[in-house]
Amino acid sequence: MRGFPVQGCTTVLLLFSGVFASSMTVAQGQTAAGQGTPRQLQVVRTIVLAEFQESQRDRLSGGLHQQALFRMTADSQGRILVTDPTLSLVQVFDTKERKRWQIRGDRNRPMVHPTFIAVDGNDNIYVSEPFLRAVLVFQPDGRFLRSIGGDRLLLPFGLAVDQANHKLYVADHHRSEIQVYTLEGQLLGVMGKPGNRPGELQNPCDLVLHRGMLFVLDSGNERFQILDLEGNAKGILPFGTDHSPEAFAFDAAGNLYCIDLESRGILVFDAAGNKVAAFDIQVPYGQPSDRDTPLSFVCLWENPDGSVLALRQALTIQVLKLEFGAAVPTSNKSPSAQAKDPSGRDGQSLSREVKGPRDLPGKRGTGNLGTSHEIPRHGELGLSSSAFPK
Repeated sequence: MRGFPVQGCTTVLLLFSGVFASSMTVAQGQTAAGQGTPRQLQVVRTIVLAEFQESQRDRLSGGLHQQALFRMTADSQGRILVTDPTLSLVQVFDTKERKRWQIRGDRNRPMVHPTFIAVDGNDNIYVSEPFLRAVLVFQPDGRFLRSIGGDRLLLPFGLAVDQANHKLYVADHHRSEIQVYTLEGQLLGVMGKPGNRPGELQNPCDLVLHRGMLFVLDSGNERFQILDLEGNAKGILPFGTDHSPEAFAFDAAGNLYCIDLESRGILVFDAAGNKVAAFDIQVPYGQPSDRDTPLSFVCLWENPDGSVLALRQALTIQVLKLEFGAAVPTSNKSPSAQAKDPSGRDGQSLSREVKGPRDLPGKRGTGNLGTSHEIPRHGELGLSSSAFPK
């Protein structure tokens, strides 16, 4: 298998193995005001994709038993699409018909190493192909439509489709910028440049478009960065010293869910940057991270009903919702619930307010996310005005 350089993202060639924990009890957090109101992450539904009927091609080839899933999305037809870089395909799961099939490209443009994925309002499918230095576009039935990128893209990673404005945002991991295209592939402009100041990027990985803002997993700078759709910096959320997000999504209330490489589970932060829940933690806080421990989940996606879909490598999706609930007695907590931060920072802000540009590239900074219930204005994301370039 071939690989490519990745900084701050787990290489998509990594094959996960082992048995995944399935604890339904989660650690509880507090509200931003510190009232101590507990929240619980509830599994409201489980979708076992492995039970979907295979296509004839699957059956003839012996089935798909060695998949290494990477990212997923869903379209308006109720289909869940999952990239598999090692098998060079996109798996399509029809939740209405409970059938599955694959998109492999065609003779002229076969898939090589599909990673990130998105769909537009017409259910056309956009797939990042780092080896091809392009974003491949397919019709809903899997027929190849076009290639986007030309000579500009070097290492396309995260994708976000702005359906209202008919735009595609592509994170170029190597160039440390976000390229903006029409959905037909015309380059409109570039957002960001290499650096660690607000508005600058270092090896961006993933993108999520949420309530009119573009959230960037700015991995090389160890932070989330919030940009408006013109590329202006609107906020920064450094990871902190004990978190390393790999994939993320939002629920309807603006809570941020992320798969954490340190704890190997899911962490949930409210719109103010307070940790309010954890789920399926494999490495308790305060203990050294073991990267040999399989991640509980592979990727996340925001469901239209406001919940979050969490995909396990074993082709199982758990539908998660954050709800208020009674406190869980200490004696009844599962290992996941007991995996709290021993420093007592559960429920506290991720970090302090950022007072200026990040000037310590080798260390993780601190900061609040700020509310996402409204499009944030200057200074509402835990940033002082000095954090923005003049």
